Amino acid sequence: MNRRQFLSTAVSSTLASTVASSAMGFSASSLASSVLSNNTQDTLSPYAKKFQAALNTNNRLRCYEGVNKDIPAHFQPWHGKLPEQLVGHDLYRNGPAQRARGNERYQHFFDGDGMVNHFSLSQQGMTHKGKFVRTHKFIEESAADKFVYSGTGTRFDGAALPTSAQSVSQANTALLPIQGELWAMWEAASPYRVDRASLDTLGQVKFNDALDGVPFSAHPHHDRDGSIWNFGNISYAGKPTMVLYHLQANGVLREFKLIELSQSSYIHDFAITDKYLVFYLSPLVLDRLSDVYVESFKWQPHLGGELLVIDKNTLTAAHRIPFEPGFIFHFGNSWQQGNNLVLNTCWYDDAYVYHTGMADLLGEKPSNKKANASQIVIDLTKRQARLVRSNCDMEFPMFDARFSQQQSEWQTGVTTGKQSARSQFNAVGRYSQRTDTLESFDFGLNTMVEEPLFVAKDNATREGQGYLIHSYINFVEGATGLAVFDAERIPDGPLAYANLPYYLPLGLHGTFI
Repeated sequence: MNRRQFLSTAVSSTLASTVASSAMGFSASSLASSVLSNNTQDTLSPYAKKFQAALNTNNRLRCYEGVNKDIPAHFQPWHGKLPEQLVGHDLYRNGPAQRARGNERYQHFFDGDGMVNHFSLSQQGMTHKGKFVRTHKFIEESAADKFVYSGTGTRFDGAALPTSAQSVSQANTALLPIQGELWAMWEAASPYRVDRASLDTLGQVKFNDALDGVPFSAHPHHDRDGSIWNFGNISYAGKPTMVLYHLQANGVLREFKLIELSQSSYIHDFAITDKYLVFYLSPLVLDRLSDVYVESFKWQPHLGGELLVIDKNTLTAAHRIPFEPGFIFHFGNSWQQGNNLVLNTCWYDDAYVYHTGMADLLGEKPSNKKANASQIVIDLTKRQARLVRSNCDMEFPMFDARFSQQQSEWQTGVTTGKQSARSQFNAVGRYSQRTDTLESFDFGLNTMVEEPLFVAKDNATREGQGYLIHSYINFVEGATGLAVFDAERIPDGPLAYANLPYYLPLGLHGTFI
């Protein structure tokens, strides 16, 4: 199915679903449009008014409108045929969902109470349901029917000061499957345990008394032995420091250690090779303590960056290598090649995207800045590193996990279509680092594409032989969809897709089980 066929069928099926769902009592937009329905335009805060006014002319803001209720199970049939291997499996996604309460609205894409969305795959179609993570913050603010605290990137007048990071966790970033559960993660506090079947919140993850409520980042990485590595940045406590976690495959703490940092950099993710963990310390550094996390960090490019190379056996800093100033959200596959470390990453020249929030969507700070699929090559002998850029815009990088920590060619992710002039990811693709070429499928200007997960085919014999599964939002038609691609034939279009008769808030990360 090519792009024209997909778009034509998707639009008509969305309209048909909308008519059918309206007959059942809800419309394509009712989940989101009721978020501030108890308030008249006159009682809304200035930003909420601005957002609502912009929404009338900018449908793209639907991606950030939010919902305020759990979503009951809804079945939608496939267009096309789901590969037999995927039948009976589940896609879970996490992201900011409760974006407005009372008369206020969050102003940063990091902000919003987390909702776990569950897409259950059958031969006939997919069944979706969603449920908010019942964090301490969510429960308290639900009872008050207003935002009690400021957000990660949003300040509210009269907001209460948090008693701890755990008290304001939004649990809205990523999911880690552990022993029949999901850990809903937020980088500044401990995760919350969620039941995979019911999506009920089971409580906070607690490793031991010393680590109760200590940050556990949203990007843990599995080692080849099944164990799990992660970190938590605790520089907020006054000294540039992070906690390094090493867990058993079942989530039980194996060991942890404090690592001193050269500067209090914002760190979101890290790279893993067979011998090392590598962190990029950007010049986005802690400048002042603030109850609004984003406001605490200042872009100071004159400080430069640093690559911190941690020995996995000793949990000590093996190398601290100066590097150019830039910004990184996500790393892809990384490996050791001779005496070099090769790190796949999505590189930004500055931290503009971090500080801007959603201002560019409202037309206040238009930007075309995008992440570049790049490699950082570290020469361990010379203790030097260089950045190798590509011709490809890409974010949310994924790869064939069977080749983890080994030299690999392919990296998948979201990218920009040929017509996209703004910082909008509306295509899914795979990038060849060997040939510096991109194979992609463009969903068109009316769609935002979310993180594609790679699933290797049974009995696959070569790298990249698998499927991509991901969600997307058609913000003009008002529908969230799920698509499945053959990862080696992405330009041919999806093998199967289904469109819900409503749209979900734009999410962040997920997991396929």
